[in-house]
Amino acid sequence: MQKNNNLTPIIVLALVALTLLATGYISKQPKTDQEPPIYTILNPPDDVTCMVEQNNVLWVGGKAGVIGIDIETHEAFNIDCDERMTYTRHMLLDGDTLWIGHDRGLTRYTQSGCETLTAGDGMVEDRVNFLMKTSDGTLWAGTWHGAYYYREGEWSRITKDDGLLDNFVNTMIEDSHGGIWYGSYVAPQGGISINMNGEWQYFNTDNGLVHN
Repeated sequence: MQKNNNLTPIIVLALVALTLLATGYISKQPKTDQEPPIYTILNPPDDVTCMVEQNNVLWVGGKAGVIGIDIETHEAFNIDCDERMTYTRHMLLDGDTLWIGHDRGLTRYTQSGCETLTAGDGMVEDRVNFLMKTSDGTLWAGTWHGAYYYREGEWSRITKDDGLLDNFVNTMIEDSHGGIWYGSYVAPQGGISINMNGEWQYFNTDNGLVHN
């Protein structure tokens, strides 16, 4: 007896149609269990180099200067300062004062406004790379011209003449024993200079560093 295969294509087409209809119905259903997005894309200054939080505001520094971002709303706004602070390298929050180091020097920003220090204040009018405050309350600024420090109302400076390996100070840290470490990356004179109670010690490629 010969089998009748005429119904086979019809059955296949019917199954395909039902599958497509079911898929379309499912895709149109609202998704109630969607997770919130993990990332929010903002537009801070180009080449972001540092960030500091202050009173629910995230200050963001970079090539174009400094902007603020409201942490709750994620809205960006310009800092209330007429000073040019291009290539902001580092920022430090000290109480209600925001210190901003950039390629034109050091700017102090408070609720009263901002002020960029000058040579008349005892501060270099050039690139400031790093800022820190030590346990004794001294404010430090690493620059291309040595390490500046603010103590008892005036700025002073440490340079190669005082013991640094190089005047280009890129980073600093105070250790748990009160010693201050100064990092420079200017080859071949760079490396780490350590000052502990007036005594200097050095690390460079001659005694273990991978590079200066």
